[in-house]
This record gives sequence, structure tokens and C-alpha cells, in this order.
Amino acid sequence: MCRDIHAAWLTVLILAGCRRDTPPPPAPPPPEPAKVKLVAVGDILMHADVKAAATLHGGFEPLWEEAATLFRGADLAFANLETPIAPAAGQPGRPFLFNAPPELPQSLSRSGFTVLATANNHAYDQGAPGLVETLERLESAGLAYVGSGKDRRRAEEPRILERNGIRIAFLAWTDLLNRGGNQAGGPWVNRLRADRACLAVRAARSQADVVVVSVHWGTEDQHDPTPRQRQVASRLFEAGADLILGHHPHVLQPLEAGEAGGRRVAVAYSLGNFISNQDRMYDAERMEPARGDARDGAALVATFVRKAPDEVVLDTVGYTPLWTENNWRQVEAGGAEPREIRVVRLDLSGRQIQPWSRRRERIREILGGGFELRVP
Repeated sequence: MCRDIHAAWLTVLILAGCRRDTPPPPAPPPPEPAKVKLVAVGDILMHADVKAAATLHGGFEPLWEEAATLFRGADLAFANLETPIAPAAGQPGRPFLFNAPPELPQSLSRSGFTVLATANNHAYDQGAPGLVETLERLESAGLAYVGSGKDRRRAEEPRILERNGIRIAFLAWTDLLNRGGNQAGGPWVNRLRADRACLAVRAARSQADVVVVSVHWGTEDQHDPTPRQRQVASRLFEAGADLILGHHPHVLQPLEAGEAGGRRVAVAYSLGNFISNQDRMYDAERMEPARGDARDGAALVATFVRKAPDEVVLDTVGYTPLWTENNWRQVEAGGAEPREIRVVRLDLSGRQIQPWSRRRERIREILGGGFELRVP
């Protein structure tokens, strides 16, 4: 029995010795800092042929399904909704006076869009009742909107969305309206007034970690920002904006990054068209690339990272090149194809030959060579 007790104590001592010789387990890695990925595109234009293509293909989603992988992979996805959605309050759309069918909001939501700018020159295309109906349809689809409201107070308030513990404030303005205008007591569309915009940005900065500004501005079909665009962008950055998303020219304008107030900031002066029927006659095999510029687009990709409890920074910014396929010429020439308008990604494999590479290089030339980003 003594031998058994001695053996038991020997075993205990041996095990204790093993425990002393075993190094402690490694400390767990520090948690990843909180991040938010934002993807943003330009103008959603509801030309008659875009709506016709959606009818032929069973809805809007097939028209941009390839690009939707970007939106669904992001925490937030933004676009400029340059059309009312007012089938009840408005009239059928016609050239330069848009109206979209009632299924559009749900299609945008299912595609991954989360926030839409509604401050643009087409906001009152279907009058004040059409604007109100548009906002109600977006609300029903669970889509946030910014830049207009059922009254002035709600239009001018920032839309604050929280993702991964980071609060992002969205604000939006337009430089012009095509028809109608704001009336006291009625719905409201924010007009760009630099002094008021800067005050709104400062107020939003006190409520959120990040401030994203949407501005409908610039000169149609021009790739160069106007001096006023640059001046207003500088003032918005000084007031506290982190990212400016521009649209209206229907072609791309430069993407630029810099610093303001010790923060990294970026501006896309124009993200071009996301989907439209513009430049439908462009022939990539026979025409100069510039003739097809209104079919170029860019999906801006920005990530914001929490560096400290009270500090969120713009960490990376880049883009994925987009292109709107349009078979108008083939159909007009008597081809048997159904009418097709489709947004494609030019960064995917298989798009390395002409005309794809030519369009990709055209986009890179306009936006600036240092920003291209591949997104899975």
C-alpha cells in the first residue's frame, strides 16, 4: 500500500513538473477595429428604354445584377435617385420629365442599396405630390433618403445610419431644379447654399463619427469640375465633411483625396451615370472613346475605421469601373435581339480585350490613375 501511495505522489509531482515547463497559452489577438464599407454610384435615370428593358427582362434587378454584388457586400450602398416614383400622383414619364414604376424601390432594396439622394434637378418632375409619393414609397421599401423631405425641417436634417458601432451622417443638396420649387409648408428639396451647407455639416459632425455629403452640381457632359465645385468642396471639408459624392454631369469627373483639419478626406466630383439610355448610339468599334462617356460609371468604395474611441478615419478610397451595355444600334439595324440595357463591371476577368480595356483605361484617365481598386 505504501508503494501505491509513493507511486501516486510521484505521478502528481511529475505532472506538476510538466505544468511548470509548459509555456502559458498565447494571448488572444486584439480585436479588429470597427470598420464600415460604403459603396456609392451616380445617377439612376429612368429613361423610357431603361424601363422597357426592365419589362423585357422581368424587372430592374437583371439590369444591374453584376454590379449588385458590390452593394450587397457593403455595409452601406448609395446612389443618386434622379427620378420621382409617383405612378399615383404623377403622369407617365416623358423626355426630360421622369417617372418610375412602383416596383423600383423594392428592386433597389433587394439589390443592396440602403441610402438614396433625392436632392437633384428632377425632384419636382411630378410636382409636390409626386415628391411626397416618392418618399413614401422609399420608406415602404426600407430605403433611407437624404436631401428632401415632406417638410423643410425633415429635408434639412442629416440622415444618421449606424453600422458596426460607427455613426455615419448623410446630407444632400442640389444646385438646381428643373421645374417647380419649394413652397412654405410643403415638401422641400435642399438647394445648395454654401454657408448653410457648412453650418449643417458642422452640426452633423457633432452628432456622428463620419459625415458624407451628396451634391448635385457641375456642368453636364464636362469632365472638369468648375472652380465653384472646388471652392465649395474645400469649404465643406473645412466644416467637417469626410467624403463628398458628386453627380449631375452624367460623365465622370476626378476622384481626389487630401487632408482637412488633420483628417483624410476625399471627393468624387461626379460618379457619372449608374444606369441610363444616354450615348445609346455609341459604337465602341468605330467611334472615339469620348463618344461613349455617358455610359461610363464608377462604384466608389470607401472604408472608415475606428482608430480610437472618439476617432473614425477615412482609411481607404478607390473605385470599381462600370459600363452600361446598350444594344440600341443592333436593334435599330434590324437585329433580332430584344432591347437590352445592362450595367457590367469592367474589373472582372474576361474583360481584358477591346472594347473593354479601352473603356477601363478611359475611366482611369478621367478619375485619376492612383485610385483604382479591385473589390471581390
